Amino acid sequence: MNQEQIGKWIALLRKEKRMTQEQLAERLGVSNRSVSRWENGRCMPDFSLLWDIADKLDVSVSELLNGKRAEGDMGSCYKTAFAEVEKCLEEGESAAFAGQAKDIIEMS
Repeated sequence: MNQEQIGKWIALLRKEKRMTQEQLAERLGVSNRSVSRWENGRCMPDFSLLWDIADKLDVSVSELLNGKRAEGDMGSCYKTAFAEVEKCLEEGESAAFAGQAKDIIEMS
């Protein structure tokens, strides 16, 4: 378990979710300073928070602690793809495009 790698991983996952440190902290009931310390590799999250952090970032606790997605974990890829499709819809992109993207993802 590499503390710096885990911190960078948490930051990457948080950014993928388009969350600020403050937003993640609020959802976890901690300070944004705590999230900053995790992401900078200065300290690790409390053990009791690992499941909540993993849940908020759509990874398993194992993936969170390994600092990377599990090999062959397509479920996370699908979640990310669906999130992108939803973002397109929210931003006014073509509903047809979004529908086609969902169809392609579901067929995979």
